[in-house]
Amino acid sequence: MIDDNWVRFTQTGNIYEYLKYRQNEDKLKAENNAKSNEGFGNKGADDRGE
Repeated sequence: MIDDNWVRFTQTGNIYEYLKYRQNEDKLKAENNAKSNEGFGNKGADDRGE
């Protein structure tokens, strides 16, 4: 998948285009991390067998 923000940056060399690309990459990374960590809640933490 080619990111349009990256393509724009490579064509223009404009730092603002690069920053938009990085912002989008960081957002996608955060979304992926949130999805992969959904199952790691504190479920059952109160049941310690006491």
